[in-house]
Amino acid sequence: MTGQGELPPALKAYADFGAALVKGFTELMNSPEVQGLLRLAENPDFMAALEAHRANPHRPCHCFCGYVHPRRHVCDGNAVTAVPRIWRGERVDVATCGPCAAELKPSPR
Repeated sequence: MTGQGELPPALKAYADFGAALVKGFTELMNSPEVQGLLRLAENPDFMAALEAHRANPHRPCHCFCGYVHPRRHVCDGNAVTAVPRIWRGERVDVATCGPCAAELKPSPR
């Protein structure tokens, strides 16, 4: 039995759990790492650089430059498409730059 003003054991466990969550969240939000991220998010120069990246993201390619056009070094390193290839019996999409995609022959299906 619970006395006057005491919570039943099940509700007390929930209250203790809630208090631990609030304490943990408060400690996390006050940590130097999170505070540093919050300051970074308030920095206009950082936010401008982030928006510029979002507008024109660099997507690295994993193309076959050495195979498609050896010794010509035409790859710009920025993927514009994905080319299906068979690897270990599975179909995979390989991020490919424009020059390589233009010269690759379709993979067998």
